[in-house]
Amino acid sequence: MQLYMSGTPSNDHFQVVENQMCSHRLFSMHANYAKAVMKWLDMVRQGIRTFDDYCQFNPSALGQLESADTDMRNLLRERRIDENWIPYSQALRTASARYDANWPRHIMLDSGAYTAWNAGKTATLEQITKVYAEFIENAVGLFDEIWLVNLDVIPGKPKRAATEDECKRAAEESDENLAVLKSEFGECVLPVFHQGDGKQRLLDVIDQGNGYICFSPTNGIAEKERWLWAVRMLHSLHTLRCDVQAHGLATTGNEMIREAYLHSGDSAAWKRHGGFGIVDLVEDERWLERHIEVGQDCEWLSLEINDATRPRYRAYHIARDRNDLDELTGEELIDNARHYTSLPKDIQLSVRSRVEQHFPMIMAQFDKRVRELICLAELRKFAESAGLPRPIPKVRIKRNGNWIDPGLPLSDLTTSKYPTQEDRESFLSHPFLEPL
Repeated sequence: MQLYMSGTPSNDHFQVVENQMCSHRLFSMHANYAKAVMKWLDMVRQGIRTFDDYCQFNPSALGQLESADTDMRNLLRERRIDENWIPYSQALRTASARYDANWPRHIMLDSGAYTAWNAGKTATLEQITKVYAEFIENAVGLFDEIWLVNLDVIPGKPKRAATEDECKRAAEESDENLAVLKSEFGECVLPVFHQGDGKQRLLDVIDQGNGYICFSPTNGIAEKERWLWAVRMLHSLHTLRCDVQAHGLATTGNEMIREAYLHSGDSAAWKRHGGFGIVDLVEDERWLERHIEVGQDCEWLSLEINDATRPRYRAYHIARDRNDLDELTGEELIDNARHYTSLPKDIQLSVRSRVEQHFPMIMAQFDKRVRELICLAELRKFAESAGLPRPIPKVRIKRNGNWIDPGLPLSDLTTSKYPTQEDRESFLSHPFLEPL
């Protein structure tokens, strides 16, 4: 799976190392974030590829980092923590040296439609066209590819289901926006299919997508419902026998990456988790054949495999904050049962060892930006490992008490980007995967 790391760039002392660690990047071009994205692009244009490049570009950086080192050493003394503080400049230079002098070559720009909708506002086509064009004009020769997500109109209101009429109007407006953006930018504009849209809408989006479309699972519902929906969408494409790749918007849960077989996806989990005091670390778990219910009369099965394990990422709370310390006694007050200090000693040592493959443990405990970069590196590793060849999933449905196979395995897909008329009619009349 190609994993696009989303989230507004911080454009700080860590940014160039973040760029080196990241191959795919998604940016929201919502009005609140576009300025920071363009500042990030300017840094890339100026050829800043390593931490040493950054120090030459910003001569005051080393002095600012030394001041931050002094603050951290004072904090450690205040906390009565007798651990050696590795200077920021040393840690960043070491991390930078582990990676090529590079930057994310695969870019996806999002309209910020969901951000605006969630705030009760509307992103305008004029604004999105302008910021998309500004990015592309300033990005000539820098990236291998730039994808643009359509300004899709989201029906309904936050915490209220959309009416049928709202869904119809939203689809019509989305199609109008797509036509305008494609006339301006070409086939790099991706249409969006939302969870809850119907079968005919899926066919419409496939026709618009030129072999690459976006799936948008509903936010705010259980993750299992999201990734099972994505699995069903994959099998809809198989049933239609069309060679279409799907990008999942905000889709980087463990099961979503391992089971949904998305071509690509994006998430800001690496930034959120780091801010929560967490590092996500990749590890192996036993992989047993499972039976997963999809609907009343259909099921999804993972075929038997030979490998005994498969990767996953697991969250470990490692942060040490000021409120973890009793100011009167100086004793630690960490009482979170999920904190890594509550784990067995061998696991604590393993967590520390894996964290220190990226940055010093003490720095990761006190700096959320360090935790963000650790999560980024680990999630990228997880997505790439999860993208290795896996068994072909199979769906079957029950009719009159008997299980039948309604679709086709992956190997039987055609090379056409569009379904035949016969397959369209069969798909629309088939009870399987109803409703979408």
